[in-house]
Amino acid sequence: MTTPFPVLAEMSLPSPVRRLESFGNGNELWLKDDSHIHPIYGGNKCRKLARLLRKAAQKGARQVVTFGAAGSHHVLATSLLAQASGFSVRAFVVPQPWTAHAEQVLRASVASGAELLTLKSWVEVLQVGTQLWSSGTLLIPPGGSNISGSLGYFDAALELAVQIERGELPEPDTIVVPFGTTGTAAGLLAGLEYSGLKSKVVGVSVLRAPARAGLARAIADAILRELNERGRARRNELVIDSRWVGRGYGFETDEGRGAAERAQSLDLPLDPSYTAKAFAAAWALGEGRNHDSYGGRPIAMPNVPQRILYWHTLSAPCSLQSESDGANPVPVKFQQLLRPCPAS
Repeated sequence: MTTPFPVLAEMSLPSPVRRLESFGNGNELWLKDDSHIHPIYGGNKCRKLARLLRKAAQKGARQVVTFGAAGSHHVLATSLLAQASGFSVRAFVVPQPWTAHAEQVLRASVASGAELLTLKSWVEVLQVGTQLWSSGTLLIPPGGSNISGSLGYFDAALELAVQIERGELPEPDTIVVPFGTTGTAAGLLAGLEYSGLKSKVVGVSVLRAPARAGLARAIADAILRELNERGRARRNELVIDSRWVGRGYGFETDEGRGAAERAQSLDLPLDPSYTAKAFAAAWALGEGRNHDSYGGRPIAMPNVPQRILYWHTLSAPCSLQSESDGANPVPVKFQQLLRPCPAS
């Protein structure tokens, strides 16, 4: 995919793939690693923003406005990549549970040069969002998860199909991704349908909101309609695995900590809110442990060896590091957004 922005033309694609583990039951766990696809900010946010900022340019926008939790990677990525592409950035942020990782992301967002404004809740986000539209502004939803943003992972699914055709990895039976604002899973659903791959998508939920599965399928269908495809995203391709949510969005879990420790030996840093939970689920599927999804329906895994692809969506840690890390405290009005976690 080409882009009119020099900063996003620096994307290094395709992202690499490698086998992580072969289990005694014959299952294999593979990795597709998006962490280094851009020198400023990689991960799934970069893929979405490549499409979203193109739309902003086509609209003639001079500013992008977005929303996210205090430790949102989407807010940080938008702040860095949109400004580097010539747009001003305004971002509204809401509270979330404190973790060291969330504080690090928040510190980087504050230092990014974007205009950050605080809101008390996601209800206020809905109220503010309806008042911000203008001809010179592009509103980007949380996570960049609308049709335009999801097209970034439609592109990624086609990229995966080429890698399979080249023999870089076998076609996965299951693709595991974090499932938050739905855009990554939605784009993959549409891209898999379009490319003819039969992989099932397992979205590892990071919050309790089951209606999002329907939203993901609706976005996938809309992408296919825009491409004049007669088919619709197959309804059995998306399964939501909710076992790993824990106490809710942003909270660390014991399983996530264990997954992060295991991933360290594989040179794969994880974050507690998204990728630690998704990697825990992917490893469990590799071991043959199936989990309940929304509605109590177990994830059906055939009694034959399975190839599971964990798609890593977190930007490389270097995107968060700066000489000021730890030296300049987060301003109080933003620090208050990171709420202390109650005892387990």
